[in-house]
Amino acid sequence: VAAGTDIDPNLWTSIRLWQSYAEQRLVARQNEMQKEFQEKLVEFLKNDLGDGDEELELPSAIGFQDLSPELQNELADLQKRMTSELKPLLLEQTLSMQKILEANDHDDRVELMRYFVDAERKRLQAKKTLKSMFGGGALADEDS
Repeated sequence: VAAGTDIDPNLWTSIRLWQSYAEQRLVARQNEMQKEFQEKLVEFLKNDLGDGDEELELPSAIGFQDLSPELQNELADLQKRMTSELKPLLLEQTLSMQKILEANDHDDRVELMRYFVDAERKRLQAKKTLKSMFGGGALADEDS
């Protein structure tokens, strides 16, 4: 954006907020996926090392080779899922910002922001509808 061509600081504040929202959405989804695996790992360690003992002190690090074959497969699957699910979110985030920066003028930027916010509102409404139709289930845990 050339200096002096866009005089509305509120638009740029909104754009920065939108960018932060998109980043947080990506991080939240990544954290959910990691938490899912960590819970399985803790369960494995408790069962494998301590026969389910709740007071067992778990190791701070564990090698991939020390995992059960089932957990190794789950970790590999998680990595594939993270790539397939998070890559589109990252691409969407990057392309939306690129489009805003490439817009010809203030009005085009405002229209793009409206489009992105409206699309997200529709996505969240569809998610809410699906959760109510199916009673929450697996969709209740997903934020993206």
